[in-house]
Amino acid sequence: MTNINKQNSELKTILKTIVPYNTKIEVVQTGIINALGTIKRDGVKKLGFVSGIISSDGEKHIPANMEALTIYTEFYRTHMPFPVFSATDVFHPWTVKKFNLTQPEWFDFWNNVLNSGKITDVFMTPRWKDSQGSIEEHKTAKRLKLKVHYHQNKTVLIQILQSVRRDLEKI
Repeated sequence: MTNINKQNSELKTILKTIVPYNTKIEVVQTGIINALGTIKRDGVKKLGFVSGIISSDGEKHIPANMEALTIYTEFYRTHMPFPVFSATDVFHPWTVKKFNLTQPEWFDFWNNVLNSGKITDVFMTPRWKDSQGSIEEHKTAKRLKLKVHYHQNKTVLIQILQSVRRDLEKI
């Protein structure tokens, strides 16, 4: 396993354990920031966050959109020389409801993570402009002067979403 694969794997493992054991969103936020700090203490200079549409298509499309965001996150993990994560490494569709946050509270949550000083790069997936959360994350990234990358291949996202939605409808 290469060092970058090991770092991505370690980050994913840490992030997946935060939500199941916590009922307070502030503790989850602190857990994420601490996890990012742990990875950066291992000599990592750059760390990426993948932003994309989750709830803006409506509640019934959240699972498919989260699956698409997971696919994009994995894509960046295999193509970047540094660790990358997204909201889907922390939350699952069924755990998001557990916190019962308003949209502005979610904005504050992710903006605080971006403001932590741990993240250097933000990846905007196709249709990010259709997501109020992604628009907010983009504004924060620009204000913080983080490096922003734009994934332009919208056709691929549409194909992924159609495939995921078909699969989810079979369940």
